[in-house]
Amino acid sequence: MKRPSLRQLLGFSLLGLLLAVLIGAILLGSSWGKRRVEQAVRDRIARNSDLVLAPFDVNFSLVSNFPDFTVSLRNFQLTDTSARAAVKVLGINHADARLEISQLLRGRVHVRHLTLYDTEFRQVTDSTGRDWGLHGRGPRQATAAVPPNFDLDSLTLVNFHMVDRNDLQNSGFEAIVRHARLWARGRAGTAQVRGTLDGHLLYLRSGRGNLFEQEPVRAWVSYQYNFQQRKGTFLRTHATLNGDTVLIRGTHQAPAPGQPRGTRLNLRMVGSQPLLEVLHVALPTTMQRYLLGARSTSHARIWYTIRGLSGPTARPRTILQFQLRNAQLQWADSSRRIRRWDARGTFDNGPEHSPRTTSLSFEQCRLYSSAGELDAAITARDFTRPILSGRIRGRTELQTLAAVVAPGLWQARHGNAALDLTLNGPLPEIQTRAIRRASRASGISTPSALAVRGNIALENASFLIPSRGADMSELNVQLGLRDSLWLLENLTCRLNGMNVRANATTTYLLSYFNGQHPTTSVTGTFVVDELRLDRLRRLLAPPAGGPTEYPGRGASAGPVTKS
Repeated sequence: MKRPSLRQLLGFSLLGLLLAVLIGAILLGSSWGKRRVEQAVRDRIARNSDLVLAPFDVNFSLVSNFPDFTVSLRNFQLTDTSARAAVKVLGINHADARLEISQLLRGRVHVRHLTLYDTEFRQVTDSTGRDWGLHGRGPRQATAAVPPNFDLDSLTLVNFHMVDRNDLQNSGFEAIVRHARLWARGRAGTAQVRGTLDGHLLYLRSGRGNLFEQEPVRAWVSYQYNFQQRKGTFLRTHATLNGDTVLIRGTHQAPAPGQPRGTRLNLRMVGSQPLLEVLHVALPTTMQRYLLGARSTSHARIWYTIRGLSGPTARPRTILQFQLRNAQLQWADSSRRIRRWDARGTFDNGPEHSPRTTSLSFEQCRLYSSAGELDAAITARDFTRPILSGRIRGRTELQTLAAVVAPGLWQARHGNAALDLTLNGPLPEIQTRAIRRASRASGISTPSALAVRGNIALENASFLIPSRGADMSELNVQLGLRDSLWLLENLTCRLNGMNVRANATTTYLLSYFNGQHPTTSVTGTFVVDELRLDRLRRLLAPPAGGPTEYPGRGASAGPVTKS
């Protein structure tokens, strides 16, 4: 019998290989093959959680990406039905996986390319702490499963939508990855992922409101995941947000069985961000009014760390350190501005990871102006009702002072101020007329005032108090502050057309003007060139929305001398 030649053997082998591939493709492409794939996926999910898999479509193709074998999934949806509700936690409109035919014939699955189109990932926690996500409520293995080695030449994401909403803590984020091109490799239970992604951060929210909104994001990812430890590591990941690049390093780890639900974080971010974005994160809610109408092109250097358990009912420890150099701020009111600002501060949500233990400290804060330098060391504690403490010393322009002291109450035109003050007590809240009326109706007492002690010297000051119709210019005065008691020494000014000289003592003067206190008293010696009683009555009238039980009795004055 004649033996087949080498060419014939190769021909028979190639024919056999082609027949095996065609038979496999026909079997897999048949309804029987599709059902087998679907059942295998369902069994895999059922072993690890109680997530519900909706019916989905499976298609196979040998020719679309030849010589690779393509498996396509459509309308793939997972629903978490725990906690007496059904929430879709994962949806994939279309997925294409390209497999090596040579590996399939050896009984191995080697995915060369994976592309996901229109994917939605959702994790939700309601106001009672019940949560829904990919974790489900199924049994959790004591030892995590380790996948076989793999090489994924490309992982492409197109329109990947992520939502993480926590109604209990009023926090979360929503983002869209428009396009991501990644590479992945797995060896000995550890996967490495690298690549780039472009997307959009729709919002990032903390318990005090949105920190970022509608921001484009671009990231260069270098990431590693250990399946046995359930631990992911950001090696050197760079993300561009607000036009600035931030370096991200650190780890996240899923808890072991029996431990509280959530993710244990140890992350650090270093880079720069726009000044106003940093201040929105760091300032207490009651101080956010200082930023209304503010504009700035300045940036702050940041060091942001997140450590601890982050879960449905748990917050991690967050510490934001920031540094400013030659920063500038300008408000819509052109008279309010900070021309140059250097600062070093720390925002910390404290050992309880809550607003009650949150603090903001300015270890170094210096404002520069043509009048000189103003130095401050200030700390705000307990963001539920911020308590201020610290000291302010130096000289500044009146416009700079107006930017940080009772904004909106007065408008500075020019002048200088020299200060040496200590602060201790609750941060003043300038209440609206409606809030003051509601407080009186409910019998709520006026909160204790911020204790301010020290001295202020105003030189050639000129400003307006619009709510009073007060126009003051050429003001020179030495102010001695003892909390609500103010001593006015050698005051000279022009007030609404009247030339005034005075030495006086006042109580609750600023609190009266901003509506925090129902009365003020003014006693002392006054000299005016022309006394205009109608203008004086308007200046000293009770503030708009003030207590009705004090009509016409807003102030008491001592002797008045007309020159």
